[in-house]
Amino acid sequence: MLNRLVVGSAPLLPRFFIGRIAARYVAGDSLDDGLALVAHLNGQGFAGTLDILGEEVQETDATLRFRDTYLEALDGIANSGADCNVSLKLSA
Repeated sequence: MLNRLVVGSAPLLPRFFIGRIAARYVAGDSLDDGLALVAHLNGQGFAGTLDILGEEVQETDATLRFRDTYLEALDGIANSGADCNVSLKLSA
C-alpha cells in the first residue's frame, strides 16, 4: 500500500525533488551522461548497465522510439569501448 502511495504521488512532486532521490540510481538524462558514469565506474574496476526508463509503452510509435534509443545506447557502448550492457524489460 505504501508503495502505491509513493508511486502515485511522484508526479505531484517537483522534478528537482525526484531528481535528488533518484540521483543514486540514475546516471543522468542523456546517453552521454550514462556513458560518462560508466567510464568512471570502469576506471574503478566495475562494469555498468544502462537502462532506458519509461516502461508501459502501449503505442507502436513509442515502442519504435524506445527501440531506436536502445540501438543508440548499444552503438554508444560499442563506440566508447565501455564495459557495459543494456537492461531491457521485455514485458514493457
